[in-house]
Amino acid sequence: HGLACATRLSRFRPEEAVEDATHYAKKAMNRGSWEEGRYDLIASPTVAADLIQQVGWVSSAFLVEAGLSFLTDKVGEMVSVEEFTLTDHGSIEGGLESRIFDDEGFPTSSTTIIEKGLLRGYLHNNTTAKKFGVKSTGNAGLIEPHPWNLVVDGGDLSLEEMIKTTRRGILVTNNWYTRFQNIRAGEFSTLPRDAAFLIDGGKIRYAVSGLRISDSLPRVLRSITGLSRDRRWVKWWEVEVPTLSPWILVKDVSFTKAVG
Repeated sequence: HGLACATRLSRFRPEEAVEDATHYAKKAMNRGSWEEGRYDLIASPTVAADLIQQVGWVSSAFLVEAGLSFLTDKVGEMVSVEEFTLTDHGSIEGGLESRIFDDEGFPTSSTTIIEKGLLRGYLHNNTTAKKFGVKSTGNAGLIEPHPWNLVVDGGDLSLEEMIKTTRRGILVTNNWYTRFQNIRAGEFSTLPRDAAFLIDGGKIRYAVSGLRISDSLPRVLRSITGLSRDRRWVKWWEVEVPTLSPWILVKDVSFTKAVG
C-alpha cells in the first residue's frame, strides 16, 4: 500500500504502482534464510521517506528545546554525509501539505535543514524564534513548529547500480511501526514489510522475512553511500509528512529478528 501510494504521488505513470507490486510479488516467491547482523541497506523511497520525516520532525525547535531531538546543539555541525541535503518547503509542486501561511498567519517559505551534511538550523514558530534569537521560518502548527513538505536532493545512481555495488545487503521496499527507543540519541527500530530481498555479490538472491532494523538515525545519516536520481513523493499513514525521496544506500545497518 505504501509503495503504491508513493508511486501515485510521484510524477511517474500511475500504472507504475501495479508494475512495482507485480515485480516484487514475483521475486518474493523465491524465499531463503538470513542471519542477524549488519548489512548494507537499500531503502526504497517509501522506507527512506519514513526515516527522513523523523529527521524533519526532530528539527522542530520545540522538540529541540524539550530535549527530544538528536539534533540538539548541532547547528553548524556536520550531521550527515556531504551528499545529503534536506529542505522543508511550505509550498511546492507535488507537496500535499503546501500552504501560503502557517497556523500563526506567518508566510511559509523554503527552509534548508541540512545542506551538504551541515545542520543549518531548526524549524520555528514565533515563540521558538524569539527564544533562539532568529526569525520564524513559517512552520507554526497548532502547538509546535513542524515540517510541511520535505525534499531530499537526488544523487547520481540508479537502483540497478546500487544493487551491483552491494556485496552484502538487504533491499527493503516497505516498512511500518517505526519507533524510538531513545529519541535524544536517535535510536530507533522499524519493521520491514511486504517484499525484502537479500543481496549477495551485487545480485538479488531471494526474499527474506522476519526482519527488524535496529539502529540510530545519526549513524544512518553519516553512513549514506548512495542516493538515486529517481525520486518519488511519499505520503501514507506511516509517512505523515509528504516527502520527496530517492532510493538511499546506507552502509552497515543493524538487522535483528522481528520475533524470538
